[in-house]
Amino acid sequence: MSHIMTSIIALMTILTAPLTNVGDIAVCPVSERVDGNNFVFSGNRPRFSGMGNSRTEEKLNAVMHERFETVLSHTKCAAAELPTDDRSKQFKAEGVFDYEVKRNSNGVVSLLLIETVYDGKAQTTQLKTGFSFFTGNGQTIKLPQLFLNSEEGIIQINEEILRQVDSRGLGSALVCSKPAVNANQPFYLTDTALTLIIPTMTWFGGNMGIVEFTIPISKLKDHLNPGFVP
Repeated sequence: MSHIMTSIIALMTILTAPLTNVGDIAVCPVSERVDGNNFVFSGNRPRFSGMGNSRTEEKLNAVMHERFETVLSHTKCAAAELPTDDRSKQFKAEGVFDYEVKRNSNGVVSLLLIETVYDGKAQTTQLKTGFSFFTGNGQTIKLPQLFLNSEEGIIQINEEILRQVDSRGLGSALVCSKPAVNANQPFYLTDTALTLIIPTMTWFGGNMGIVEFTIPISKLKDHLNPGFVP
């Protein structure tokens, strides 16, 4: 991704902060911009309220603040590697942290977190992860917890993903011989689907970037715990 394109993304992130999402709880954006000598960082992090347990809210909000600060730290580290000579003003590292609320209903909140860092020269790295939790107690949700039987559920997911790899013509782009999701696979939920996130350079070549596979809940409902079926 070019410097110009990254700058556009950063600008759009600043101008289009997420709206407050109100469902089971309220998810409000907290926007911040940090400018350094040779870096700029902008971000929107979610703040949770309305859970009925202030201590749980504080813990979850602290986790989001830590993720936000981590991307800021990565941006500063990228800036520290830039030239310090007379041409240094030509280079500037950029970082962006953003999120999307994918689900906020039936006792479950699920977010997509997006972290982007441009190193100021040529390289842009992006990471997408999911963050899901129960609104009742704040417990985070891992992939195996979605299923009545975690082993059978993971098998079902992998079978469906392999079908999608074939139907989308992605087989030739695979760089691993036996792609399979595992218990720590990043994901997010909507009211109607489960989306698995495949990070860059894990299953596919770097030119593919981040790949997502979306599976309708209707295909998984016989395997899902009832609490995840709207």
